[in-house]
Amino acid sequence: MYTYPIANRDDPGHVLGLLGSLWRLYYSGSTALMATVQGNLANLAQQRQNLSEAVACISKHDIPLWHKEHWTPLRIQNKQASVPKLVRMPLIVNRIARSTLILFEGIDYHVRDNVIAFEDDPADNSLIANDGSTCYLWGFGGQFDTCYLREHFGYWLGLDVQSCARDKAIAGAVIDCMVNGATVANLTRLLAAILDVPIADGPETVICDAVDRRGRFLATERHVHRIATDAPLTAPEGVLVCAGQPLLQVFELRELRQLAADAAVTVPASMTNAENDTTIVAGDLQMSSCVAICLRDTARAPEVLRHVRLVMPPQTGVVFTELESNNAISDSTDATGSSV
Repeated sequence: MYTYPIANRDDPGHVLGLLGSLWRLYYSGSTALMATVQGNLANLAQQRQNLSEAVACISKHDIPLWHKEHWTPLRIQNKQASVPKLVRMPLIVNRIARSTLILFEGIDYHVRDNVIAFEDDPADNSLIANDGSTCYLWGFGGQFDTCYLREHFGYWLGLDVQSCARDKAIAGAVIDCMVNGATVANLTRLLAAILDVPIADGPETVICDAVDRRGRFLATERHVHRIATDAPLTAPEGVLVCAGQPLLQVFELRELRQLAADAAVTVPASMTNAENDTTIVAGDLQMSSCVAICLRDTARAPEVLRHVRLVMPPQTGVVFTELESNNAISDSTDATGSSV
C-alpha cells in the first residue's frame, strides 16, 4: 500500500508523478499541467490552514489570534495598499512562482492601521507589474484580525476582548474561574492576566532583569518576559519562585474570608463622590465573604473589579488597598479600602 508522504504534499513535481509517468515525462503540455497542479496545491494548502484554525478555535489555549492567508493580491497606488483587517504581512513578492523580487516588512514597507506603506515607490521598480496607475504584488503569510477570540469566547463571557495575547490570557483565566471555581490560584492567574504580570508556570528563577532598546525584560530558565512596568521583583534574582506566583510585585491577593454580619467596611469618598468616607456594616451590604486585593496602582481597581465580578458570587465583597512593602491587611472584622 502506497503512503503519500506529507513532506511532498505541496511539491507539484512529485504530485504530477503520482498521476503517471506519461504526464510527467512524455506529455507535451506538461508545463501547463504543472502550473495547474501547483495552483490546486496552493488552494488545498489554504484550505488546510482554514481547517486547522477552525479546530484550534475550540480550545481557549490554542485559539489563534489572527487568521493566516498564504497569498494575498495587493494593488498599490501612491506607495500604499489598503488591506481590510490586515495586521502583519511578513513578505511581499512580485509573483507567486519564481519570484524575482522579495520585500520584507519593517525594511521595505510597514503595516499600520490596515495600510501597507512602502519606503520606495513600487512604480519605479521594473520588476513590479503595473498599468500606469496601479502596481500589482503578492503578499505572503498575511495575518488578519478576524476577531476569533471575540466571536468564540468574548461574546458569551461578556468581555470586550481584542485580538491580543493579554486578552486571550484574560479570557482563559475567566473560564478557569467559572469552571473550576474562583480559588486563590485561579484568581491570581486572572489578576496576572489583567495587569499583564508574568506568572511562574513551574519552579522558576529570574536570572536576568535588564533593559534593552525594546524596554525591560525578565529572563528565567523557562521564558523571556517583556515588562511594561518598573515594579520590583517578587523575589531577588537567583531566588526560586514557586509555580503560580507572580514574578513582579504588582498585586497581591491577601485573603478570602468569611465576614461577620457586624463587620465594618469603610468606603472611601472617591468611590461614592461623597464628601467623607462612609462606614457600612457588612450585613447591610449583604456580604457573606470578602476578598482583599492589594494593587500597586489603585487606578486599575475598576478594571480589575469588572473582571473579578464576572467570577465571584454577588455576596462576596471586593476590597482594594494599596500594595506597599510588607503590606498587611488586618485579620479583624475591619477592612479598610474600596469595597464593592
